[in-house]
Amino acid sequence: MVAIERPRLEPPAPGRPTIYSAELADAILERLAAGESLRQACQADGMPDRSTVARWLVRHEDFRVRYERAREIGRDVWLDEIRDHLRTPPARDAAGRLDPVAARHHRNLAGSLAWFASKLRPRRSLAGAVPASE
Repeated sequence: MVAIERPRLEPPAPGRPTIYSAELADAILERLAAGESLRQACQADGMPDRSTVARWLVRHEDFRVRYERAREIGRDVWLDEIRDHLRTPPARDAAGRLDPVAARHHRNLAGSLAWFASKLRPRRSLAGAVPASE
């Protein structure tokens, strides 16, 4: 069933914008591509509510395609940050020994980030991605 939009008889209430505009869509997509969550992007001044963005995804095909691409790029940003953390060694004390509390924290955080990364970018089939050797 297709919803029919009716013209507004009164001006919109002050507050967050609800009317789709290319400029607002671009600003949201830039934030998502930079690794921000949709919640973070929508909390910024002048941004619409998440429910408004959800309606835009249904109503605007171009926005939906660009949104999915921005999310992919944002996931790659997150994966880079996770990789950077995993390559950072845990803290050492003044004598150069590993601090056991810091090492445990680092190990636990690394495990959590690895799990998170698996949810961001599930393993994909590599069939056909690598040329067969001759």
